[in-house]
Amino acid sequence: SSPGKLTAELGKMQSELDWRRAEGQAEWRPAQQYAVNVTLDSASAHPSLEVSQDDRSVSSRWAALFPAVPGDPQRFTEQMCVLSHQCFRTGLHYWEVDMCQRSRWFLGACLEAVARAGPARLSPAAGYWVMGLWNGCEYFVLEPHRRALSLHVLPQRVGIFMDCEAGKLAFFNVSDGSHIFTFTDTFSGPLCAYFRPRAPDGSTRPDPLTICPLPLRGTPVPEEEDGDTWAQP
Repeated sequence: SSPGKLTAELGKMQSELDWRRAEGQAEWRPAQQYAVNVTLDSASAHPSLEVSQDDRSVSSRWAALFPAVPGDPQRFTEQMCVLSHQCFRTGLHYWEVDMCQRSRWFLGACLEAVARAGPARLSPAAGYWVMGLWNGCEYFVLEPHRRALSLHVLPQRVGIFMDCEAGKLAFFNVSDGSHIFTFTDTFSGPLCAYFRPRAPDGSTRPDPLTICPLPLRGTPVPEEEDGDTWAQP
């Protein structure tokens, strides 16, 4: 390709990225108005997980308790999770999670009944709507098979927006305000927020997943500030 053609192609790609970001922020900004206080239910936590005293962070003790396990990235995810205290039956709800430097995790929501009933594959058909990161480089959703996500800006913080009546669960990259993915389904019961700091993660005390403090429902969000600045605790 000639230099001029290459420059034009790069310009077109950048324009598309700018458009996608603007579209994503058009969805993300209104979603923030529905921020709710989400905390972790330590009673629901798997024994390999450690929940903080304020019920806002969870880390994995797997590496300290067990040897590293190679193979299927979903093989050891079933039930090694913690749920939120809150169950959502109706309405609109939004929360954010800081992943720090974790290279493996799952985030999303699940039906309260199936999560507490026993092991199940993490798919919408089983009552789980989640996205994840594997080995620090592969973002994906399970719907029910793993579908890779192409993210131009890697998220340090993920926003999750739930619309119970519409059957939607949307994920946003708070680092740039872009939309990541939306599940559309029928929720057949109360939903809990789902957290899974997947193991092993390369150290005995890896960074936790932390629920971020946000201006709660009804608090105006400053339009002039970008996502990174506004979202700081």
